[in-house]
Amino acid sequence: MAMTRQQSFAFAYPGWDVSYDEDGGGDYLATRKIPINEYQSMNGAVERLVADDAGELFMLCDAQNHLAERLLTAQALGDQERERKRTETAQRIAQLPSRPGGPVGDVGSGPGPRLA
Repeated sequence: MAMTRQQSFAFAYPGWDVSYDEDGGGDYLATRKIPINEYQSMNGAVERLVADDAGELFMLCDAQNHLAERLLTAQALGDQERERKRTETAQRIAQLPSRPGGPVGDVGSGPGPRLA
């Protein structure tokens, strides 16, 4: 049993819906099946691809799949570092000596500016 063009697209381009635009100039079009997040988008991953032939589209889809995976890893590493810094800051604040009247002192006490 022979595969249709659409079935062969699904097999060759995992994670992408692929079509051939016969009416629009013969371009191959691919759209991600799973949307990318904002971090991935800001760092070069795209939701749609257009190519002149099937080989070019395969290479673009493959490159985008690898990029999206690596961007998720980078995002996770960045999240870990941000959490580490937040924890360090919270620990330093907790170690500061307490001052009478709360963390900013006794507001309203002392001489302060005189109003005329």
